[in-house]
Amino acid sequence: MKPRKDDDSTVREAPRRTEVSEVVLLIVRRDGRGAVHRLPRTGTLQIGRGPACSVRIEEPGISRTHALLHVGPTLAIEDLGSSNGTRLRGEALTAHSVTAIQPGDTFELGGVLLTVQERPVVTQARETDSPSVPTSEAMNAVLMEAARLARGSINLLVVGETGVGKDVLARQLHWLSPRESHAFLRLNCAALTESLVESELFGHEKGAFSGATASKRGLIEVADGGTVFLDEVAELPLSTQAKLLRALEQKEFFRVGSVEAKQVDVRFVAATNRDLETQIARGTFRQDLFFRLAGAILRVPPLRERRSEILPFARRFADEAADRLAVSTPKLTAEAESWLGRHEWPGNLRELKNTIERAVLLCAGDAIRLEHVEVRSPAALPVPERERIVAALAQFGGNQTHAARFLSMSRNTLLSRIERYGLARPRGSG
Repeated sequence: MKPRKDDDSTVREAPRRTEVSEVVLLIVRRDGRGAVHRLPRTGTLQIGRGPACSVRIEEPGISRTHALLHVGPTLAIEDLGSSNGTRLRGEALTAHSVTAIQPGDTFELGGVLLTVQERPVVTQARETDSPSVPTSEAMNAVLMEAARLARGSINLLVVGETGVGKDVLARQLHWLSPRESHAFLRLNCAALTESLVESELFGHEKGAFSGATASKRGLIEVADGGTVFLDEVAELPLSTQAKLLRALEQKEFFRVGSVEAKQVDVRFVAATNRDLETQIARGTFRQDLFFRLAGAILRVPPLRERRSEILPFARRFADEAADRLAVSTPKLTAEAESWLGRHEWPGNLRELKNTIERAVLLCAGDAIRLEHVEVRSPAALPVPERERIVAALAQFGGNQTHAARFLSMSRNTLLSRIERYGLARPRGSG
């Protein structure tokens, strides 16, 4: 079925606006008040009550210099020996240890919830500007469908392989929707334990469990009027799935430890690289929740089905990597371009980005040659995922951040896989 003309005109307007992603720090105080701080591209931000802190939080549980947020190609949080500590995924961090985090992660400072989020910054572009993101015919079809679906209020399920850009599409759906002026909050369902998923989604009352020293609003409550993005939704525990279903069906929820229902107006966008029908057959995912989340399903095609995007993305990633290194952008040789175009990219855009960033570091000159890109990584080898993870951890001496980057996955996803496969988690590694 061909789209109506009004649908076409809506989609054609998009290239005139350039979308740039920025990272922000969202703070939810004990009384529910919130604040948003835009983060620089690189640098460190001191968080605390003191007047010299970049991010001041005047709460009793916050030390004068409580924590340090490291911003750059990798985000990280560091407790500065605070009185009440810093907790990430429910675990207290060792003072002065630097722990990597991802957009969507939440951490607590003395009972105050903070979450790092990515959000689009939309600026008006000139008529002659080209779209900031390369698109193929296959991807254009997805974007046109997304633009139409974004205008409604039904929940959406984004499916696709790891690294195809499901999170990017989720942010675009929010930006194109009537909810764009409200919050877009991402929860990585694979990164949290069962109890913490429930607490992060719905919030909790003081004393609801050990360590709950104050009441806290959850993401659903904070995002009232906006969009909640449930990344890796297949990882949600069954008990949490049942409670999420209530929020979807009745637009209400209970904080952990509360008997008072709270009303909420939230649109859910969920994403997964799993086959949810298989999960339903196995009894690990609720069929009724699937139907509620999948008001419409958007499939993001893998990069091997979007080959016209490979070289434009490669050049863009090379520009970004060179900019961070403050060097001139090296050119791709014909041999390198040919190999990039033929490769199957099992890790999709994430693998391509890692490959180009590595090539920019390796080339040490003005040209990226075949030997700089033709490097076999565990993400490309036809061996089981468990063995690839074991090999990557061994190769990098247990450093989880480096192993995750080499495997073309986030560190949180790697930690989830380590737990799933029953692997021993390396101690003292990043």
